[in-house]
Amino acid sequence: MVTADEVTWLEHDDIVMGILLDSGEAQAFPISQMTYHHVANTTLAGEPYLVTY
Repeated sequence: MVTADEVTWLEHDDIVMGILLDSGEAQAFPISQMTYHHVANTTLAGEPYLVTY
């Protein structure tokens, strides 16, 4: 995983889908990628998440 300020391929005006937990842990999925993949698997705070678009 890469922090937002380290990402070089994401433009400042790109639209993303995001998950934000009460703990403050977060992850974003660019819509431009999700239109091709439709499903993303990730783990946040030790729990598995499935994101669909």
